[in-house]
Amino acid sequence: MGSYVFGWEHAIPLLPWTILPYWSIDLFYGIALFAARSKVELFRLVRRLLAAQLICITGFLLWPLRFSFTRPATEGWTGALFDALTGFDLPYNQAPSLHICLLVVLWRFYADLLQVPTPRHSREGGNPASSFPPAAEPLGSRLRGNDGLDLPTLHATREQQRTTRHLWLQGLLHVWFTLIALSVLTTWQHHF
Repeated sequence: MGSYVFGWEHAIPLLPWTILPYWSIDLFYGIALFAARSKVELFRLVRRLLAAQLICITGFLLWPLRFSFTRPATEGWTGALFDALTGFDLPYNQAPSLHICLLVVLWRFYADLLQVPTPRHSREGGNPASSFPPAAEPLGSRLRGNDGLDLPTLHATREQQRTTRHLWLQGLLHVWFTLIALSVLTTWQHHF
């Protein structure tokens, strides 16, 4: 059984802590099946996940490549996670990386799930800019909320908070999924 390694891959260090992002894809996989917002979205996700798995398994069978580095022993919680991984992760599934293929599908799913919501008025076809009263409008003609903010301003503030929250979640998603992608190399599970 062969192996395909670039010379620069020998310089990639083993970072035992990255086994946590590596394993976390399993959690994201399971949650995604329950996070779909509709049956159509769920069936689309399942079809994509199955297609990714079939493509990778076909690759494993047609071109079995072995990971060629010997991973040093790790201890503690990282050692336990590496031991569990060794129990079922076969050494000849170097390419294509099932982990990366599934990651691409899940990354797209969660990115779509965490899209910044559009303002209510723009979803209804109206102009978001015209949905708020102009600044020159007399204060007495506007309804006021309990906190002293006029209701359109209060609505805008809530939309801004929701947008900010979604942007933070998107940022965290992209950082964590990037860690998952890098962990494929830093756990010495696959060659590039």
